[in-house]
Amino acid sequence: MIRVNNALPALLGLLLVSLMGSAGPILAEVYPPTNEIISNDIYLLAGGSDTLWMLTSKGLNYTNSITDSPIVWSGFKNVNGYAINFSRGMLLGCLQPVSGPNDLWLFRHQTNNYSIIELKYQTALFDSLDTTSTFAFYGIDAVLLDNAFWVACMDGGLLKLDPSGFVAAIFYPGKDTTAYSFTSFTPASLAPDTLKKPDRAKRVIAVAADSLLVWAACEKGLWRFSPKDTAWTKINDSTLFFSEYVDVKTRSRADTAFVYATISRIGTKDTTYMLYVYNSKTAHWTRVIQDNFTTLPVIQLGARGYIYVLNPANNEIKAYRQPAPDSVAVAQSANFRERILKAGSDLVNVSINDIHYAIHAADTIFAVATDVGLLYSKNEHRDEADNTPFIYENRMVLLTPGLEKTYAIPGIINNYHPEAIFAYNLVKDDRVTIDIFDYNNDFVTRIIDNAPRLAGSHRTSGRSTVPQYDKWDGTARGRVVSPGVYIYRIKTKNGKQAFGKIIVAKN
Repeated sequence: MIRVNNALPALLGLLLVSLMGSAGPILAEVYPPTNEIISNDIYLLAGGSDTLWMLTSKGLNYTNSITDSPIVWSGFKNVNGYAINFSRGMLLGCLQPVSGPNDLWLFRHQTNNYSIIELKYQTALFDSLDTTSTFAFYGIDAVLLDNAFWVACMDGGLLKLDPSGFVAAIFYPGKDTTAYSFTSFTPASLAPDTLKKPDRAKRVIAVAADSLLVWAACEKGLWRFSPKDTAWTKINDSTLFFSEYVDVKTRSRADTAFVYATISRIGTKDTTYMLYVYNSKTAHWTRVIQDNFTTLPVIQLGARGYIYVLNPANNEIKAYRQPAPDSVAVAQSANFRERILKAGSDLVNVSINDIHYAIHAADTIFAVATDVGLLYSKNEHRDEADNTPFIYENRMVLLTPGLEKTYAIPGIINNYHPEAIFAYNLVKDDRVTIDIFDYNNDFVTRIIDNAPRLAGSHRTSGRSTVPQYDKWDGTARGRVVSPGVYIYRIKTKNGKQAFGKIIVAKN
């Protein structure tokens, strides 16, 4: 089913309807736009040039120009999500409304036209199989190449989405030249062994592109896909000695692609994450950054060989620079923590959730998503050299006290967001217990047990949450729980309690 804004051209609407089904209610009636900052809790950024999109704990915000003063914000409330990509004036997001399935949202920035593509086809086709606890179907990443979005669809292959007409096809890694349409993609399309358990060598979890090719990272393999002849080539990674891929990004130079792959090595006690670069011309791998990371880092590629890394383990941003495209990067002195502290008095204990780098004319935009607002720089390389404070943008609204409103930040736990923090506020000091239940209301695990917490009015963050303890990584008794929807309960010793929903989408 497609829900289409009535401002879309009639021909486009007909193409949508012919591909996926009948048109439904007007999007603007379902998700009325707002011109405010929806929430200070920001956990995902995307954009291009001076345009910025923010996924927050309460909805989706965007601005047409971050260089304006003041910034003019627009957005949609009551939408959650975990993958957004902005290219050539179009935003593609894998989002989830408060009620309903995961959707692909396509927004045309210049005309304010937007549409929703519901991913019901995937779950409906597999409902007859006893694999619901093993398979996960949702868009997790996207990249634009040759005027088409290529979407990493977990357990569903590589999805092609044509913005000019939404003509879609599905390509499964390793199946040369084979394309499935939405109507022809059925359980019978895949090998019987694949249906019993997802093939981790072909499970697309991240995508990137150079000028000609799509690079698809699967848990157990890196693939090169050619849209021209729809052929797959698996990249030799025998020298890496790794456990799995978790992310992929690209730079291009002449006839060579430099593919940056974040990989993990799972040990007996913990997991180590590392960044490597693959030279497509020499077929050679180089370890770009010598540092090891104990938590999945956020990687952003900047101009002039810069690589920006957010390390969630210590809540720090660090800059590196490569002398050559496939050389080892050298750490730079960027003073991110000092520049953040200079931006606002309430940023001492700020939690950094995401970073974003974009080029605007001769300047470079750098944005930092935090749990208390947005930090950004209009000329990052100059500001790094001058130790200039970030600009601080937020909405000065405290979380409603008394557990009337609670939420998880973000609302989904996956490979890109391995932990969720429970946000809540107490009227007065109390003791708090947080429990997790499955959708059948069976107990899963306890996060904190009768832990003392201050009233939000007694903390600089304006809420009672203690981020380092009030969080969940999607595990119970040392193992990752099955993908699905879970319920959390926040209960105080004085009898107050609140419930909320959180999604686990990793294995």
